[in-house]
Amino acid sequence: NPNINLLARAMNKLDLIVVTDLFLTDTARMADIILPATSMFEYYDLITGYGHSYIQLQQKLIEPPDECKHESEMYRLLGKKFGFNLNYLPENDLSTIEKIIINSNLNTNVDELKEKIERCLEAARLAPSASNSQPWRFIVADNPKLKEEVAKETFSQLISFNRFSLQAPVLIVLISERPGLLNKVAESIKDKQFSLIDIGIAAEHFCLQAAEEGLGTCMLGWFNEKGVKKLLNIPPSKRVELVITVGYPESTIIRPKKRKP
Repeated sequence: NPNINLLARAMNKLDLIVVTDLFLTDTARMADIILPATSMFEYYDLITGYGHSYIQLQQKLIEPPDECKHESEMYRLLGKKFGFNLNYLPENDLSTIEKIIINSNLNTNVDELKEKIERCLEAARLAPSASNSQPWRFIVADNPKLKEEVAKETFSQLISFNRFSLQAPVLIVLISERPGLLNKVAESIKDKQFSLIDIGIAAEHFCLQAAEEGLGTCMLGWFNEKGVKKLLNIPPSKRVELVITVGYPESTIIRPKKRKP
């Protein structure tokens, strides 16, 4: 993150500042001219999952004004105008979109998928937990209608980055059980929620086994818990901790991961 004070002093020495940005950032507020932009995906009425390579259609709320262009295209045009070498930008948008489209293959063998998920659940069941408390319960939502209703609780019109969950043939809902007395005492003494650590381990066991089975998964932490509870008849005393999407990736190519060293 830049030092905003140093940046402000540097920008004040410039005669003319033109900024293109998706949002009215602190840098944009210092500009003489602001070129409002949209993201490339928004320009094409698409939406991507934050941190994930999923692309879906979205509904356009308003038409862009005048000759509004998206951010990547503005960079390309400005770069060409000033003779800059912009090799890091793709030459066209479609090539970028094609590279990161990952859809769930819905034409799957139901029995085969069921067997694979059972093995994933068994891997999760064998996960270690504090005092062997196993404070979890997995609910499999594979009925198409019920699965769709649960998926709709993971996004809204405003917050729609989990919309890809509609494409998954199966959703796994992970519920936390109340920890036993020994765990409660230990959590109180150490000021740690061991049950949440245990649930994370179990969920990871599930996802690792899914990868071994050739399945793709994604853990969702953003969802309407009350809505999910109502659909699955989960008691109010229980907590829904995670929703995991499960399906077959259309592409077998593993995309590069960005991780800290």
